[in-house]
Amino acid sequence: MFGLAGFYGVVGMADRSLPLGVARILDRFREEHLSAETDWKPLESVLPAEWCGGFTWMSRVTQGETVIDLYKHGITRRYLNLDHNGGAWRYDHQENVYRPQPLDTAIEAVYEGIELCGADRSADYDTPYIDSGGRRPVTWELERRTTSKR
Repeated sequence: MFGLAGFYGVVGMADRSLPLGVARILDRFREEHLSAETDWKPLESVLPAEWCGGFTWMSRVTQGETVIDLYKHGITRRYLNLDHNGGAWRYDHQENVYRPQPLDTAIEAVYEGIELCGADRSADYDTPYIDSGGRRPVTWELERRTTSKR
């Protein structure tokens, strides 16, 4: 709706009129999600280099003492969440926390259904792929086939 610059402006303007607790939550959100520098090391430490081109670094969260980088696969639209020791984490929506999971399980989950998109693990998510229309099947076909297994 706003774009990142607009979001910064809206949140920054609202800070003066918000209760202190809400302002602190917004400050933490900005610190964790909007001001972090991209870090590809966790991803590069667990995947072959030719598989990394399909990912976008999305954000970083801190849970206790653990820093978790969130990488989204552009084709499957699934996340691979990794700490700086190469550990994998899945987001628990009910508890609003990240939980450890086996690395091989996380990697398989992020690539589940990629062949339905006409791609493989080495496919880059780049302008030529997007322009080719390769992303179209993901929203319906991939979700329909993979969610029925759960």
